Amino acid sequence: MADEDDDVEGKKKKPILKILLIVLLVIVLLAGAVGGTLFATGFFDKKDTEAAENQLKDMEQAKANEAAGVGKDGKPVAPQKVTKTTPELKRFENQYLELERDLLANLTNSRKVIQVQIAIMTHYDERVFKNVKKTRGGFAFGGARRDAPGD
Repeated sequence: MADEDDDVEGKKKKPILKILLIVLLVIVLLAGAVGGTLFATGFFDKKDTEAAENQLKDMEQAKANEAAGVGKDGKPVAPQKVTKTTPELKRFENQYLELERDLLANLTNSRKVIQVQIAIMTHYDERVFKNVKKTRGGFAFGGARRDAPGD
């Protein structure tokens, strides 16, 4: 019986030891990955703070001189003129087209009707009006508008 108890205790100790070794190995690998990443990004490099401070002072001095209107050599500097270039746009006159047909629509829940006359205004050329006239005097346009007054 004593032999059986020794075997059971030996078997229980081995899995605990394996788990501890695996956890320890994972921690070591994570620490190595973090350290390697910090080394690769230059975290451990010696920083030259003096050069950065000198550059910052030069930038602040240049900004102060610019605000005061003084150049690098100490002479006053006139502000530069900024010109904007715009492309030439062809502008057309406002043109109007009155639809030939009046639009009639029934008012909802009423015996009354409404008669609407529509005019179209555009900034573009005659092509717009030609396209409207192609649809038989704005018939398609008027058909779409007939549904709206009743809503």
